[in-house]
Amino acid sequence: MSEWKECRLGDMCNIRRGSSPRPIQNFLSETGMPWIKIADATATDSPYISKTKQCIIPEGIKGSVEVHPGDFIVSNSATPGLPRFVEIDACIHDGWLLLSDLIGIDKWFLFYKFYQIRNTLVNQANGSVFQNLKTDIVKDFIIKLPPLAEQKKIAGILSALDEKIETNRKINARLEELAQALFKSWFIDFEPFGGKMPEDWKIVKMSEVIEDIAAGPFGSKLPKACFTSEGTPIIDGANLKERIVDETFSKFVSPSKSNELGRAVAHRNDFVVTISGTIGQIAYIYGTSKFSDYLVSQRQFRFSLKKDKVNKHYISLLFANNIGKQKILSFGNQVGVPALSQPLKNFKNVEIILPGMIIQNSFGEIIESIDSLICKNKQESARLTEMRDTLLPKLMSGELIPE
Repeated sequence: MSEWKECRLGDMCNIRRGSSPRPIQNFLSETGMPWIKIADATATDSPYISKTKQCIIPEGIKGSVEVHPGDFIVSNSATPGLPRFVEIDACIHDGWLLLSDLIGIDKWFLFYKFYQIRNTLVNQANGSVFQNLKTDIVKDFIIKLPPLAEQKKIAGILSALDEKIETNRKINARLEELAQALFKSWFIDFEPFGGKMPEDWKIVKMSEVIEDIAAGPFGSKLPKACFTSEGTPIIDGANLKERIVDETFSKFVSPSKSNELGRAVAHRNDFVVTISGTIGQIAYIYGTSKFSDYLVSQRQFRFSLKKDKVNKHYISLLFANNIGKQKILSFGNQVGVPALSQPLKNFKNVEIILPGMIIQNSFGEIIESIDSLICKNKQESARLTEMRDTLLPKLMSGELIPE
């Protein structure tokens, strides 16, 4: 630690705030220059931003700040202090800081340094609706910095773990693309059946294949005293971003409390759907998941399937497909906070194509092999993430010195 020096961040790099052409609504487009929003960074845990949901037209570029592959950016609003590397040519708005022209500091060391100091930076931030991380706060922040060679060793250990996590994420993305392509081939294009839907397939309402359905009865008003560090996990929107419920949970309640909540309890192989906020997210709980019981909130409902009527993998990919998603979104409200109107009633009335069980189960066997790999990769990434998060503060503070 004797060689570690205190340095001002602003002396080690150029820090520039992004900007937006005004009014931004006039410049947004489905095509053009990728427009990086905070939601693009929080969509996954990846250190990289490789795609965006929105773009701006060419005329908007001069009113913004351009970034390019390899650039290092840090969020300064909404979710402040979040570091990311850019993998595309894009533009950033004033919710981002661009850190460039690094002197005497390794970019990956700086990346992990932000994870170490993020809470401290945020505690200095201010704002009424969202916390805003002012540029001067970042520039004037003092960090302890080891020699460059040691920085690279520290960053190398941590980035090796993140690279494996990123590899698993990319593999899972390809596996999911394969699963959805197979669904499209079988049940939209009917390729194995000569391009036509077999005559014996039926159109039924979801009520005919649902075994049980219930909305969660509680939400943020659950007393804080009920929360524990382990026990029965509470599913929230962050767990429903993909087709399979993500097993990284931030809140738990004691098993005794979850027993009292009865209808809010979901089990393995159940599906969970968001009712308000980011409506229409739907994911199923994997059959060999870590927990046997889960809790859903008032923002969600859960349902189980009649196994003799429908295969869970068919339903999972049906509602992952845009056609299935639109069936759910069709009963969303048009004003105020997005929410599904009469969600249980309307969902039970959704009409779906129902193939025969032999076809469904044959398809399900293929998808089960894919989903099993996806879950194994997720579990490995969770272990690697825990290892990284344990090592990070020790390495970045000099408590643990790499050889």
